[in-house]
Amino acid sequence: MAAALLPITAALAAPADPLMDPPKIEIKDVATRYKTHGDFQSIGEFFTGRESKPTVLERSNPDSRQGMYFIIDLTWRKKGSLMLATQIEIDYVRSDDALPRKAVFYLDRSRSTFPEMQFGLTGEDWPGKNVQVLAYKVSIRQPLGELIAEKESFLWRFPDAERQKMIAEGRGAQLQGGKLMPESDLKRPAPVQPAPDLTAQADTRKDPEAPVVVQPVVSTQTIEKIERAANAGDPQGLVALGVLYLKGIGRPADTPKALELLKQAADKGNTDAQYNLGLMYSRGEGTAPNADLALSYFTQAAQFGHIKAQYNLGYLYSYSGDITPDGKQAAFWYQRAAGQGFQPAQYNLAFLLTRGDAGAAMNLQDAYYWALISAQGKNAEAEALAKKISGMLPKEQKRDVEQAAKEFLPTKETPAAETAQSPAAQN
Repeated sequence: MAAALLPITAALAAPADPLMDPPKIEIKDVATRYKTHGDFQSIGEFFTGRESKPTVLERSNPDSRQGMYFIIDLTWRKKGSLMLATQIEIDYVRSDDALPRKAVFYLDRSRSTFPEMQFGLTGEDWPGKNVQVLAYKVSIRQPLGELIAEKESFLWRFPDAERQKMIAEGRGAQLQGGKLMPESDLKRPAPVQPAPDLTAQADTRKDPEAPVVVQPVVSTQTIEKIERAANAGDPQGLVALGVLYLKGIGRPADTPKALELLKQAADKGNTDAQYNLGLMYSRGEGTAPNADLALSYFTQAAQFGHIKAQYNLGYLYSYSGDITPDGKQAAFWYQRAAGQGFQPAQYNLAFLLTRGDAGAAMNLQDAYYWALISAQGKNAEAEALAKKISGMLPKEQKRDVEQAAKEFLPTKETPAAETAQSPAAQN
């Protein structure tokens, strides 16, 4: 008698990918430098009266140039653009008190491929040139929170209390040009990666002795540009303005207003807005839970290739308990997400096909195929499931499936693929 199968993954996917095909970016390096007004003056400014800025230069106080700047070098693995209201989160520790702080900047327009960004904590936001940056973490996020790229200094990896103790004892950093001690002099701790939160502004770490100062930085000019884009009906502008109202940044927090703006963007075909509305209605975030609306918005995004919307539809149709189960629909949407390389969908599809739940056709050969593919991503549950299914298949059939799984390549859906119809649409 075969052993019991592993339980299904019972959680919705993480917050949305705001773009169908987001750029692939790595943060190559982060440098910190205290700059004065004179560091930005150029000959051209004497004639025009206007500052000649690099491609991306934002300041916490636009009227002051003097302060500490984080200079972020980027490597673009895939060409693209960072959209309007992309978030740049800078968590940092100063040498004067060693408390963790956070600054959040928002891009004032879409930006195409560029090598460097500079963000300055200027004016009253930096106490003076003798204060250094001891530790930092820089995160680039899509407007609704999805992480694009991240880089942290070695000392940031330690828990707050431990880092403060190291700094107090002089072990954490040597203030010689603001450089940290070599990594060989310190014991590396296990990294801590808290789960993302769609609406969180504060750092999620718990340490009452190390309060976090959250400092959203959205200039009046940036807000005006976002509002102009939204008023013109631009979907990205509508999403960006919705984010500001959702989080209460630059505008009073107003969830109904944020929902309305996201709905306008969704009506214009913005899959980011559609997916996040699906999340909000499925979880009851900022509104009453509504499974029918969640299903509707997920379906709109999924039809145009949104991987996580496809995965969430598979989950809703199979295991959520919020709507009538439909195994054929679940298998259809899981397979579309699985074909694009989404590992949770590959595993859940294999599990569904193994059991034949909710009217889905049982197919051990296909189940083995998807379990093997999911296991390629070091998924222990998928490895265990593949091992169980392996004992149920003839040797020759198993060999053919294993070869096919080795040759699998994820395929990003194109407009042509979007015409594929779900079983409900075919009836």
